[in-house]
Amino acid sequence: NAIFLFAIHVGTDGTITWNSTTLVQNGSYVGNSAWGSSLAALRPTISRIEIVIGGWGDTSFANIKSLIASQGTGSGSILYKNFQALKNATGVDAIQYDDEQTYDVSSAVSFGNMIAGLGMKVTLCPYTYQSFWVSVKSQLGTKVDAIWLQCYDGGVGNDPGSWNSAFGGFKVYPGLWGNTDTAGSVAAKMRNWQSSLGITGGFMWLNGTMPSDAAKWAQALKYGLD
Repeated sequence: NAIFLFAIHVGTDGTITWNSTTLVQNGSYVGNSAWGSSLAALRPTISRIEIVIGGWGDTSFANIKSLIASQGTGSGSILYKNFQALKNATGVDAIQYDDEQTYDVSSAVSFGNMIAGLGMKVTLCPYTYQSFWVSVKSQLGTKVDAIWLQCYDGGVGNDPGSWNSAFGGFKVYPGLWGNTDTAGSVAAKMRNWQSSLGITGGFMWLNGTMPSDAAKWAQALKYGLD
């Protein structure tokens, strides 16, 4: 019942791009004017829409760190203005952190407090560096309401139980990838995690295969978690 829009990138001047398309610049939304209504049309079946920042090799969180150091996160900062414009234009529910290289707790927490102040939740999508994510979650508290654990690619060896323990019993949602899993293995893994750990949800990494494969993987998740 949730979708992740992958991925936006934050430039050195705070400009927000959707892959290579500029979305927000100088406090104004300049992207596709129909995007907000297109996302709103999903609401009868999708209860949560998240926009992901980052990805492998992305410098967004380093740029966010520098911008916070120079401007802060107040209403006059470019980060505040640009993310407010993004929220107003798209109506998304949460900003998801896919930080895979910067790992700066202070700026991640400051940015998360700003995002929460704009009326969005923060979610985390770790694959490694557990202590960083635990510290961010601890300091942001309930402003983080979901943790999407990568159990594929670089995180293929992750144990959701270990991460649940690290987060003080807060249950992660494990994610899998169609390149390395079948519908059957997804259902089996989710069922095992549900019975042994009490997880209540999971996700699929589908970059590049939406929407053709969505129904298959959604059905696999549902079967494994029912």
